[in-house]
Amino acid sequence: MTGRSFDVAIQGLDEAITRLGQVAAIEPTDLADMAGHLVVLQTQERIRSEKTAPDGGAWKPNRAGTSILYASGLLEESIHHQVADNVATIGSSLVYARIHNDGGVITPKKGKALRFPVGGKRGRRGGNDQKTRAKVVMPKRTFLGLSPANRQVIETKLAEFIGGKLQ
Repeated sequence: MTGRSFDVAIQGLDEAITRLGQVAAIEPTDLADMAGHLVVLQTQERIRSEKTAPDGGAWKPNRAGTSILYASGLLEESIHHQVADNVATIGSSLVYARIHNDGGVITPKKGKALRFPVGGKRGRRGGNDQKTRAKVVMPKRTFLGLSPANRQVIETKLAEFIGGKLQ
């Protein structure tokens, strides 16, 4: 260069490059796993305490007057996630989870009617302590999904994790 010249020294550039490398090294699968874990916790809270669908709508009460979708806790405990191709899938392996989440009609697979114990006791076939129905209509009680607040928590936690790599 002709004339006057000066040098510029950028302090901390090597450290900044190292930290950017740490962000670049984050596996998308790890982020999906983290998000999936958070959704599982949020879904379990929805079943255990909130009793509302992800859109904020209240679930229809059940006939027994017990805690909705939480009679034994098995549904809440069954919520899990799997990660494949950087996508977290959240669900339950329980046979009855889908009918509760989506609603629908239950009809007998064998025979003409469904049998239900009355008074919490299982009776013998044809006994007086059972009632029967040709079908049962299960109301939709959506527990799988994300509310706006759920999304915000996930975005915040992932941003904090990524931001931690830059500090």
